[in-house]
Amino acid sequence: MNVKTAAAATDDEEVICPVMGTKMKKSKAYSSTEYKGKMYYFCCAGCPEMFKKDPEKYINK
Repeated sequence: MNVKTAAAATDDEEVICPVMGTKMKKSKAYSSTEYKGKMYYFCCAGCPEMFKKDPEKYINK
């Protein structure tokens, strides 16, 4: 799983952190990762690590 910084995101599409449920603009996300062909965006430093440990727990909320 590759975690990237979201600073390169250029549009203001609203996304939701799968771990915390926080709504944010894509351009304001702390980081993002691709999992099973879908991009997920995170609100803070702890969320990517939690997601990485058990992604299925968070995508099936």
